[in-house]
Amino acid sequence: MRARPRPTPLVLGAAVLASALACAPAASAAPAPDTPAPAPAPASDPGLSPDPPAERTWRSAFVGNVSGSGANAGSVEVLDDGSVRLTSVDGKIAESEDGFVYHYTEIDPATENFTLTATFHVDDASAVDNQSGYGVIALDTFVPGSKGARYFNSAAAAFARQTDPETGQFLYGTAGGRFVSGYTEAPDVASTARSTRDSAAFDRDFRSDHATEQNANPPKILTGDTFTLTLRRSNTGFHAWLGDEVDREVIAYDPAMLLQQTDDAMTVGVFAGRKIQVTVTDLSLTTVHPDDDDPAVPRPVTLLEPALALDSATTTPSRDYAPGFTANVRGAVHVRDASGAVLGGPVPVVPGVPARVPLHLPDGHSRLTAVLEPAPEAEQELDEGVRLASTDPVPLSVDLEVRRYGVAGDALHVAPTAAADVADGGPPGSPDGAGTRAAPLDLATALAFAQPGQQVVLRGGTYRPERAVVIPRGRDGTPDARILLTSAPGENVRVDLSGSPDGGFVLRGDFWHVYDIEVTGARGRQKAFSVMGNDNVVERLHTHYNGNTGLQISGDDTEPPSMWPARNLVLSSVSHHNVDPERNDADGFAAKLTVGDGNVFRYCIAHNNVDDGFDLYAKSTLGPHGSVVIEDSVAYRNGYLTDDPAEVSPQSGKGFKLGGESIPLGNVLRNSVAYGNVTQGVSSNSSPDGTVQGVTAYANEQNNLTLSTTTHPVTDYRVTGFLSVGPRGADQISLREQADTIRTDPSNYLDGVNALGVEVRDDWFVHLDTSVAPTIAADGSIDMHGLLELTDAAPAGTGARLLPNPDPTEIVLGPEPGSADPGGPVPPEGPGPAVPEAAERDGAAGVDAGVPGPLAATGGTAGTTAALAALLVVAGGVALGVRRQASVGVTGRRGRADWRA
Repeated sequence: MRARPRPTPLVLGAAVLASALACAPAASAAPAPDTPAPAPAPASDPGLSPDPPAERTWRSAFVGNVSGSGANAGSVEVLDDGSVRLTSVDGKIAESEDGFVYHYTEIDPATENFTLTATFHVDDASAVDNQSGYGVIALDTFVPGSKGARYFNSAAAAFARQTDPETGQFLYGTAGGRFVSGYTEAPDVASTARSTRDSAAFDRDFRSDHATEQNANPPKILTGDTFTLTLRRSNTGFHAWLGDEVDREVIAYDPAMLLQQTDDAMTVGVFAGRKIQVTVTDLSLTTVHPDDDDPAVPRPVTLLEPALALDSATTTPSRDYAPGFTANVRGAVHVRDASGAVLGGPVPVVPGVPARVPLHLPDGHSRLTAVLEPAPEAEQELDEGVRLASTDPVPLSVDLEVRRYGVAGDALHVAPTAAADVADGGPPGSPDGAGTRAAPLDLATALAFAQPGQQVVLRGGTYRPERAVVIPRGRDGTPDARILLTSAPGENVRVDLSGSPDGGFVLRGDFWHVYDIEVTGARGRQKAFSVMGNDNVVERLHTHYNGNTGLQISGDDTEPPSMWPARNLVLSSVSHHNVDPERNDADGFAAKLTVGDGNVFRYCIAHNNVDDGFDLYAKSTLGPHGSVVIEDSVAYRNGYLTDDPAEVSPQSGKGFKLGGESIPLGNVLRNSVAYGNVTQGVSSNSSPDGTVQGVTAYANEQNNLTLSTTTHPVTDYRVTGFLSVGPRGADQISLREQADTIRTDPSNYLDGVNALGVEVRDDWFVHLDTSVAPTIAADGSIDMHGLLELTDAAPAGTGARLLPNPDPTEIVLGPEPGSADPGGPVPPEGPGPAVPEAAERDGAAGVDAGVPGPLAATGGTAGTTAALAALLVVAGGVALGVRRQASVGVTGRRGRADWRA
């Protein structure tokens, strides 16, 4: 039976609310002075409301990650009729930290269970995005007005971001119970233990048909909405519901969840966060002593059904193949053929980590059965209240296909599947093709069966995928024989993603080299090119006018950091004019959240992206990611979507963002240029460390350099050769427990002058005409065309000097399938761009290191059943850069890794 309140209500009417502090639009967000509320009328039965408070004080404040103050951040106004208007300009309701305007009172948890109900009218939701929200909320602790105090336990009935438990996808601006737990330290201390375990939407189908042409999942908050939300604390825990739909309540079964950072007080009130205005009416707070409330109800037992999924490709050119399987429980996996004979395994499996089962397969289709044998419940690591439903074997039907075209070293030719999309009027691609120019394959088939050391050659034209183009786990090259995906020499390849509902390329395989492809038109929030595997090279990629980040390296946050993508190189690529529907999240390039070590961006240009040029963000709930290197690159005019100065991003617009959420990362930026970006040219974005070497920053609108942290106690910024030119605002360097060698180093010119008083002069540069745009040169380096190029008058050891590429990529195609002697030697492929040597992945249970073929451990998304059907056909487009013929293979800077069959 659900616990119910039985007190005399304390209803806050106009007289009470009018006496509370109203933060005027330009006022500070400091808490209001105490404002007593009159004592409630005596209850008809005094036992129902023991020891009612003689007064109740209401205050208003900014809470958590809210930038600015006063009108720049928001306001709380108590109106003459007693209603409360919450205006939030900044802040966020996110999965790792929160920030909002708050109107609240204090609760004594030892003597007061409570129910708070309020009706919200949405006055303005025209600018809401995926981090906007409003509702009723209770907090463990917070520091009013402190941006660093952003980590706290909370319970809310709110319209905010929710997670769909079946798909793992976010539902934005959706009503639900939102419960955050896991913090035990002060509110300025982050923790990877943060959990939203009990959070859930009241109705996952709420406004499910609300979509736009460019955004299939916009926030469900609309101007004019009026909803009533209720939050209750009982002896059972915290309850949230919408309107009078108590039958859809969401419960967090822990009445002490807000007594972890403080054990003797909590606050409760109404809030609004991020670009939204709401008016609150009918604010009603009732309390009851826990002794007089209903007894606690234990958490219901949840039965966990063991499940098994294929997490690798269903196609392979190799008879020796080790498909990967993921399970949600501990146990073992084996694979049987149609007769029931065991072909491979058993292999141990733990939740979320692919278990590779080595198999020897015949050519053609093999219809197999994988079997999960769950371990006993005592060996499982289950959450409180979770029981194993069964230990019975779980079968999974698996259809694998082995097929090959030609031999290693061959070039498999591919063409768009529609004849009208083939640029030169040649034959269209087909799954029945032979991989020759006269009979090209479709892209799906070529990617599904390409062998290590082969080239997948895209004929010119426009490729139009109807779904994401996935290169799944297990579709791997090798360290000595990469798989090359390239445009045909001299032909333009354009991939138009406007017809795909789930984005563009998803590279989960290892040891691929992608070369000279243009990708555009991805829908809202769908990334154009995602790298989730290891040891890949993406070169001369041109991503633009997409609905999210152009190229992003990120793994899956449900997998251990040892499985996050590592040692990928992005080379000689350009990303521009990418903008998401809310205009706050689309970067040019990103390696953030879930990346391993050794990822590098070199010779890359990012401009006119709505968010940042390069984003290396980290999140407190995930902890630090691997260090990333950006070198010989340029970021300009990010935050500006066009050449119109009036069309400015309302959010970031940083050139190089080197981290986030006060997390040490050790990222490196060297020999690069940032100019004309909306906010900073280079920003630590609160990360307390990082290396910046030989960087030129010119005329960035806020300032050229910002190095500071929010909550980390010490900093370790290493800056040499920084050349700050024409700053619009002063460079900001805030150090903690660190000797200031940045300002005293004469190689650093901050605000246009160094420690010796030497000022930057115009004759240090060939020219400062920013109407001249940098481009990728024929050798793959960046040609600045004189812009910000340093002359002999400039001092040595300071600023960026973008030099020619000493080892340009050179590609010559191999023979068509069938043209080489099958019994003859495999043509060599020559050296490739330098990528760190592959290392075996932790947690890749069951991998037989001696099995040949594409068995290198991989990174990517757990639970993905990667099928050939997911590799849907795309059609051709316009290539970037200049193709140069030379010896077979590719070469790269800073060492080289040969790739041969």
